[in-house]
Formats: sequence, C-alpha cells, structure tokens
Amino acid sequence: MSIVFSSIIIFLLLNNYDIKSILFNIRNIDFAYFLCFLFLFVPQLLVASFRWKFIMKKINNHQISFFRSFQMCIASYSANLVIPGKMGEIIRLIWLDKKKSKYSNVLIVFFEKFFDLLSVFLIYYLSLFFLLMSKNICHVVFFYTNIFVFFCVFVFAVLKILKVNFIVRNLIKLKLFFENNLVNIFFVLTQSIFLWLIQILQFYFLFKCFFVDVGFLYIIAGSSLSVIAGALILSIGGIGPRDATLLYFFKNFVIETTLISIGALSSLRIIIPAIIGLPFLINLSKNNDKKRNLG
Repeated sequence: MSIVFSSIIIFLLLNNYDIKSILFNIRNIDFAYFLCFLFLFVPQLLVASFRWKFIMKKINNHQISFFRSFQMCIASYSANLVIPGKMGEIIRLIWLDKKKSKYSNVLIVFFEKFFDLLSVFLIYYLSLFFLLMSKNICHVVFFYTNIFVFFCVFVFAVLKILKVNFIVRNLIKLKLFFENNLVNIFFVLTQSIFLWLIQILQFYFLFKCFFVDVGFLYIIAGSSLSVIAGALILSIGGIGPRDATLLYFFKNFVIETTLISIGALSSLRIIIPAIIGLPFLINLSKNNDKKRNLG
C-alpha cells in the first residue's frame, strides 16, 4: 500500500513536468555542494549511533558497543525502504535482548521515534517563528493557527504510533518512566535536535546544488515540513509526500522543475544509508537466526 501511494504521488508529479528538464537540472548540479551533502552522512550516522547507545545504556540499562549501535541504526535505514512511515527502527526489536532491558524494548524504540518527531517539529516552528516575527499580525495569526493544527497532527501521530490502548494501560508506567529519566531525556532531546539539524542541513546543500538561494530559514522551514509530511503520511521512506510538500512550500520562490529535481536527489537521504546498511541488516539477521537455533 505504501509503495503504491508513493508511486502515485511521484507519477502525478512527474506527469505534469518535463522529465528532460529535470534530468538536465540534475546533470548540471554544483558538485562541490553535492559533496558537502554526501559528507553529512558521516556525522548523521555517528550521532544516530551515539544516541541509540546512550538510550540503551542510560535509560534502558542495556550496555551495547558503539559498533553494535551503529549496526542497528544503519540496518534500520535499510528497513525504511520496506516499512512504511519511516518506522524501520522497529526492526531493532528483533536484535534486542529482553532479559537485559530495564524497560519494554517496544517503549524504547518508540521513545526514540517520538523524539525524532518532536525535534523536527521544534526545528520547524523555531524557523517559522523567526521568519514571521517581523511580519504583520496576519502572519502572527497564521503562525499560531499553524502551531495548533500541527500540534493536533503531532498528538494524533503519537497516539497512532503508540496505540491508545497501550498508553491507557501503561499511563502510570509512562509517567514514572519520564520522571525517573528527566536528565537523560533532556540529553536525548539535545542529541535528536542536533541529529535532525544535520539532516535538514542536507536539504540546504541540495538547494545550493541547484544554485537556489531563497534564504537559510526558508529552507530549514520548508525542509522540516517536508520531513514531517514524509514521516506522518503513508509512504516508503517519505518519498512522494516529501516531494509534494517541497513543491507546495517553495513554488512561489523556485522554478517547479528545479524543486522536482531537488526532491529527486533528496531521496538519496534514504537510499544511500539503506544501501550501506543492507550488509549489516543481513548480518544481524543471520546472527539472530543462529542464536535462535542454538537456543
């Protein structure tokens, strides 16, 4: 279903524009900025691995090596190409030992996903606030209306991810969980914001690849919104909804075929880590099967 939905959106987008112009744009990018875009995968993967190791050790009381953390993180990127809603992280449940964990592994995985969403929302609203703070009252009203709408969407998404029944049954446990881990949660949030700033910066370099300069804050706001759309709307790796959101947000500032080209290259944010992570995914799965057979 997710593949179909992403394919339909991509087909509708490409069907309305000249593919030759899109390919021409891609062939004539600024490769210096494209190399900057590629380089950001290094800190992205390192920070993601460090955060997961931190969560497992400090919150879940489950010690894993940095390399093990890296393997699990990069392998989940591969799973994003199969599991809708960029929920590839749930595959880590297969590789976690329940006996060594302080909390439910399901809770820990969704805890990380929750802070991913929260971080992108914070980046989006902060960039939007700085863009609109000097404007007139109509923009301010728009801003706070926007906050209300997206807050509702965010709450709905969290409830959908965690399941309402799960929350009701475990409300006291969740309350104690947050109370007992306030300091560590603050560090996780800080790491998550830094992680997503790196990924949003990738969009900035992609815009620069196509010689587009609409302002740093505009790019942060529009890119954050596209990431949110890709995470919340049923799709594979956000492909489709993310591209449509980029087109909608920047269409008054940037030529539409250029935006389609940017959206096409932005898919590399998902595809490249997925390809890198495939050997780790296979290796972790094989090792897990061996443990089961021995058990």
